[in-house]
Amino acid sequence: MNSALTEIPARFQQALAVHQIGRLAEAQSMYEDILKIHPEHSDALHLLGLIAAQTNNMQRAKGLIGRAIDINPNNAAFQARLC
Repeated sequence: MNSALTEIPARFQQALAVHQIGRLAEAQSMYEDILKIHPEHSDALHLLGLIAAQTNNMQRAKGLIGRAIDINPNNAAFQARLC
């Protein structure tokens, strides 16, 4: 297995921690890095969408969260964010 793929869970946890303390630009960059390795990482797409919403880029937010829903349609948290 690709070593970059095996590092994704740890990278995602780091990005989430950075996001939770409000370092949005850094978290955004980290989520984007994850998506370069695994473009269908629905949680990274969803949280990148939340950052877009937090920075008043609603069009991008809807697109990213919509992609997360397309990948993981049964995730109620994703659905709730799109409303």
